Amino acid sequence: MGGPRSARPIVAVLLVAGGLVFAGCTDDEEKPPAAEVRTVEAYGVTLGPEATPQEVVYVLLRSIADDYEAAKAKDAKAARSAQELTFSLAAPKIMEERLVGAVNQLNDLHKKSLGDERDARLFKTARYWAPIVGHYRASFQDIDLATLTRDSWVAMAADGRTAEFFHPVAHDRSQTDPAKAETATLKIELNRESAQAGGPEYWRVSRVRFLGRQFPAPSAAVLVSAYGLMLDESATPEQVASVLVRSLAEMAGAEKAGKKDVWASSLY
Repeated sequence: MGGPRSARPIVAVLLVAGGLVFAGCTDDEEKPPAAEVRTVEAYGVTLGPEATPQEVVYVLLRSIADDYEAAKAKDAKAARSAQELTFSLAAPKIMEERLVGAVNQLNDLHKKSLGDERDARLFKTARYWAPIVGHYRASFQDIDLATLTRDSWVAMAADGRTAEFFHPVAHDRSQTDPAKAETATLKIELNRESAQAGGPEYWRVSRVRFLGRQFPAPSAAVLVSAYGLMLDESATPEQVASVLVRSLAEMAGAEKAGKKDVWASSLY
């Protein structure tokens, strides 16, 4: 994303690279919670094996917003509770694989796991998600599940094990100052993970970032959920066409206003 759109993602990367945190995400000496996959209940939603990616992301974003509110109120206990809720939605196995791979590549090692530091390293990684998206929390801190589902879309791999969630956000849509009204598109990756070998699988979050202006076309067919419709093998030509036409209309509207609708463009 160019201009002000790119500023927040770049800052977030620098924060991660430097091992820094902000907002409700301050380092402490408390023992990290266990990195485990389990059923989670929050905000009136039960995130068990049947929960959708949209439901998981809804709870994730609400927990991040609560983290910020607790930090603003200087309520360390509430902030920690929100951070632990965020962490309970993480995909520990794939996150560990990526961290181990990065460590091995940077240091020419051959580690197989994070060892005794696993829970602490994964918890710290998940706590970076708040500063990544917190600048845009006005777009999701009071949102309800139905609205989030309606205004987002999900691309799911054909094997049903990986999904990417996309949602347009703005710092403050009521502002006319471009710097304060800047927009972006959240891109949240989810994976299916089980609590134990052979056990039920859950959608859990493995990465939180933003959609850039350059995005490749999928290399294989994906299942798309958009505008309240699931475009899977049972979708009719009319349903596919309606999603396509709506995304094109949003792109045209953005272009008429002198903007680029990255979200609709990527959907198209």
